[in-house]
Amino acid sequence: MVKKVILILLTITFVFTFFLTLQAKADDPGYIKLSYGVEPPGNSGDIATIKTYKVIQWWHYDGGNDGNYWRTTECTRKISDSEFSFWRDPNQITDALGLDITWAFNVPKNVQDFIAQGGKVAVGIFANAATSDTEKLFTVNPTYKIDGGKIYVHAVPHYNCRNDKQFYKYVDGLDQYIPIADEDYGSNVYSIFDRYSSTQKHLGMTYSTYSGAPLKIDFSLIANNLGYLKSGKKVSVGDSTSTANYDSSRIKIGDNTFANSGAVGLQFNYPLQLVFYVTDNPPPEDDDNTPPPVDPSDIGNITTPGATGVVKADNRGIEKFDVAKGIPTSENLYANEFAKNFLYDYKFNNVADTKKYTVNISKTYNLYWDVQHSETRYWYHTPAYYCEDTDDDG
Repeated sequence: MVKKVILILLTITFVFTFFLTLQAKADDPGYIKLSYGVEPPGNSGDIATIKTYKVIQWWHYDGGNDGNYWRTTECTRKISDSEFSFWRDPNQITDALGLDITWAFNVPKNVQDFIAQGGKVAVGIFANAATSDTEKLFTVNPTYKIDGGKIYVHAVPHYNCRNDKQFYKYVDGLDQYIPIADEDYGSNVYSIFDRYSSTQKHLGMTYSTYSGAPLKIDFSLIANNLGYLKSGKKVSVGDSTSTANYDSSRIKIGDNTFANSGAVGLQFNYPLQLVFYVTDNPPPEDDDNTPPPVDPSDIGNITTPGATGVVKADNRGIEKFDVAKGIPTSENLYANEFAKNFLYDYKFNNVADTKKYTVNISKTYNLYWDVQHSETRYWYHTPAYYCEDTDDDG
């Protein structure tokens, strides 16, 4: 069998810069528990929010030298069909896969500044979709740490599948058991080929539906274990460069590998928002309350009255005689006395103080998110240089 190499490309536009690492990760004592689906206690309001949409895919590969197995798109984890019987109990799928993840996001600038000033924050994680229950996104309480302008979120994702729906009940003759993803949290995905092309041309990838969603493959639309589809529905198929709608009768799942569950995958979606809450404000800056020096012009005193006075004969200004020489007994006199109105001795003393009050202000923003779904969000099989495909299913 000729080996082909494939690369799974993700063509999703994200609002926030991030990177994803899929790896087995030991507990890190530097991590703190996130407030999972609830606000952290004792907070005084939120100051920033990060919204994003995460995707994890598992693909099933059939035949080849390695046998049948499931593998993540990043090729970091590979599990053979024989390793677990858990696939028939979807509640145990997460335990079977046992995969930790670490996501890293840029911390918003205002949060970085707040922390640099001595403020403290706590972080809550919530589902950012009306159909998703936050507590069903992860199996244990996620943890986080903030370091170097980034927040690292460590979690064990939950792979939500349906107990009440079984793939083999829809399609006869399948050799392998295939779980069915819960549409509120993900979807089954397929690698699609041109049914009538002489070269069995690979067209791209599409999604399944059990709720009758348009442009997706209903389980009842699958005609047989060759991957042929019944006619009568348009299906959206995308590759790394374009997306097109095909009549279901023209396309098929896999390149003659569907009977052994080849070209079949599971996609799990994690619509998330991280909210930063204030738990302690920065300490106030030290205040210098020393009064400024006294201006010399602000010091003054008058302590002598400077009193003067006169006694003279009436009428004022046309005195008839000099009282110093004698006063006739029948004449009238007048007297005037002069002195300072006030005596004072003072110095101004400046008394100053400063009192700072911290006021928490919140503002509500009405944000509208236009999130594209299956029509534009694809992980594609395209030629590249790693992740060998030994089953020849694209």
